[in-house]
Amino acid sequence: MWTDIRFIVSLNLHPMAKRYFLTIAFTALILIHSAITLAGTNTATKTGAWETGANWSTGVAPIATDNVIVPSGFTMTASAAGDLCASLTVNAGGTVYITGTLSIGGNLTNAGTFNSYAGGTVTFNGAANSVISGGGSYSLAGTTGMNMGSTATTLDVQDANFILGFTLGAKYYFTFTRGTWIMDNTGTLGDAYNSGSANALTIPYGVIIEAKQGQMNLAKNGTTGNVILSGELWVNGGNVLVQLGQAKNAGDDFQYAVNGGTPTLNVVSGTLAIGAGFNPVANTDYINFQMSGGTMVLAQNGYSSSYTFYLQDNVGGETVMSGGTIILQDACNAAKQDLDMGGAKVASTLYSVTGGTVQLGYVNTQAGASFFGIQAQPATNYPNILFESGVAKTVGGNNTGQVNMLSLYINSNMTFDATKFTVTNIISTDGTYAFDNEGTYTTGNNTMEFSGSINQPITSTALANINFYNLKIANTSGNVTLGVNATVNNQLSFTSGLLDASNKTLTIANGIAVTGASASSYVIVGNGVTTTGYMRTNSLPTSTNTLFPIGTSTYYLPALVNPGTNAGSSYSTYVFKGATMNAQENGTPMSATTLNNMLNAIWNISRNAGTGSATLTLDWSTPADPLEGIIFSAAGTGIGISQYMGAGGWMVAAGSGNVATMTANSAFTTFTQFAITDNLFVLPVTVYNFNAVLNTNKTVGLSWTASDEIEISQFEVQRSTDGTNFTSIGTVQANGAETNYNFTDGQPASVNYYRVLTTTTDGSTVYTPIRTIDLSATAAISVFPIPATTTLNISLVNAGSGITVRLISTSGQILQSSVTAGGTQVVSMDISRYPAGMYIVQVIGQNSILQTIPMTKL
Repeated sequence: MWTDIRFIVSLNLHPMAKRYFLTIAFTALILIHSAITLAGTNTATKTGAWETGANWSTGVAPIATDNVIVPSGFTMTASAAGDLCASLTVNAGGTVYITGTLSIGGNLTNAGTFNSYAGGTVTFNGAANSVISGGGSYSLAGTTGMNMGSTATTLDVQDANFILGFTLGAKYYFTFTRGTWIMDNTGTLGDAYNSGSANALTIPYGVIIEAKQGQMNLAKNGTTGNVILSGELWVNGGNVLVQLGQAKNAGDDFQYAVNGGTPTLNVVSGTLAIGAGFNPVANTDYINFQMSGGTMVLAQNGYSSSYTFYLQDNVGGETVMSGGTIILQDACNAAKQDLDMGGAKVASTLYSVTGGTVQLGYVNTQAGASFFGIQAQPATNYPNILFESGVAKTVGGNNTGQVNMLSLYINSNMTFDATKFTVTNIISTDGTYAFDNEGTYTTGNNTMEFSGSINQPITSTALANINFYNLKIANTSGNVTLGVNATVNNQLSFTSGLLDASNKTLTIANGIAVTGASASSYVIVGNGVTTTGYMRTNSLPTSTNTLFPIGTSTYYLPALVNPGTNAGSSYSTYVFKGATMNAQENGTPMSATTLNNMLNAIWNISRNAGTGSATLTLDWSTPADPLEGIIFSAAGTGIGISQYMGAGGWMVAAGSGNVATMTANSAFTTFTQFAITDNLFVLPVTVYNFNAVLNTNKTVGLSWTASDEIEISQFEVQRSTDGTNFTSIGTVQANGAETNYNFTDGQPASVNYYRVLTTTTDGSTVYTPIRTIDLSATAAISVFPIPATTTLNISLVNAGSGITVRLISTSGQILQSSVTAGGTQVVSMDISRYPAGMYIVQVIGQNSILQTIPMTKL
């Protein structure tokens, strides 16, 4: 054609004629070229060789732009080295055999038969996304290649029969050069390895393997160094299994290497199971690891001979995890870490771990390697860490330093050896707990720090107490909450946030100093009734103020105790807002008049060990505090500490204080409940020791004691026969001094409920607890000797079944309790260890108190 054009141009023609002929020639060339380059359809018309033109509808063998159709009844054999087409459609009854090389530049739709034989190669090299479908039969014994137009160009394998073809062909040769292979069917790929190798698979840079459905075995029998990820592996559903056919405990790892670009592993859903470990080829390698769901199991087929899960800490690597679970079934059989997800160098590129779980140990964990090692990475954090194993294991530091994690769970047969970690920092929760210890936590000199921005519970169902060496509270927006008793053996420190011990005991051992506590960072304690948690400090240092940084959820109300020269002292403390007459949170509130002259809070301070005088200092939180009464707030230095003495009521305030500095202090030899009041104010009367006793003449004797009766006008005795509806049966006038009062009910009913209504001069009223006398179930009951010294006897004659005998102090504490079968017998109690004084014997039937008898011990 070009020769002909050159001939025309050389003719001696008129210039206009020459231009005309040239225009016609070039137009013809363009039309011919367009016909050649536009994709057309080329249909097999005869059975035979692919490369024979006479076998095709166009008269020439298919070219790269031909969409090829092999109809029913025809068999085409690609035996040459350069056979090709665009899309290939094999109709039902049609057949394609590959003994040479066939390149497919588009879709493969096979409803017939498609076989490649040993030595043959079928390559997919589409410039656009391609699909394998059709549901026909395959036998793939040759090599399958993928060399798409770009890394993002997909080869979507939708036909499960195509995957079955590799099993039928008994070969799994692959040549991956470029593009995205999508496993998008429910089939099972028995294996995949590099062409000509039975144990190696390289996913090169520029290639993406994506699993959406089904199951893919990659390099089932691969060895360490032969199974390399340099491209990308996406697990987006289905299962991907790497090296699960190797010998158990062979230690052959799946590795990654930088070769042309950053390797990537992305787990979204489904399962990735690796026979041994996942780690870099060289210490200069790095990886882009992303996980938002699914499960990744490592060391499923035994120990790694290197690191189990190692994301190399090099600039260029990225670690992003927001969900999913990584399971390290076995620890590596080497002196290397099992878990390392990258540190400061990765963080300089991208590090974001906000969710997900790493589980160390599994149901099939072997006993051979007993230690899981975690690499301390202070600049980054791990996800939720779960120690869970079928056999006992220890988890600890592979190196020294700080380790950060979202949450930590220790299973019952697991040990967390924190001795190598300077700090174990819990920065969040798993949604239920921040730290759950069901096993063993070996603290060493470790600091357990809680620095989350949400509530962080500390829990255990198996343990009665969790021990910390150092405990640090650094929560920025929530509380660290004790769901189990806890002991701090060295130091408790605060930087921010509250430690909620309102339901559990927090024990500080060895009188250690508490640091950093403030009005915004302290220990929330219980109120003794609805919440019963408290703070205890043992072995207070002598002649030193020991801080109890306690408060309610709203108010910081610390206490300081100085035991003086008395060694071996131990104290327990809690505090509640809302002062009451009996110093109990559920008691009768102080009247408005009383609250004007005091701070509206009660401290409960108990001395668990030690004797002698100690100085107590009580503080409250902020100036112009709403807890301050109106008169109290103007009292200046005229304030002190009032002690509740139980039977003796509230004492007059002692010691000194200053409203301006929000502190009061005084020395005490006994420790009970305390309040801060105006020095000139006397807290109101307390009515106590209310008892009902059945006399021998079938009358009921009622008795009670009132202290400091300046504000009392009278006592009204009330009785009920159903415990709900009460009527007055008499009135007793107050006499203005501490007095014991008595009243006799000469005509009791069969069943009687008694209470006393106390009316003060300002009109307020207070009820005593209810006492019950049941004449219908009365037995002959007597107590001897009275007074007693060492032994107290309670005689029961004709008592019914289910009788309980109690010895009670005047403050209401049950000292002894004995359940009897009833009938006639004598119950003896050893009272030699109790101090001299008044006590109460109470005999209780199945439904009521049968008799209450006061007695004296010498």
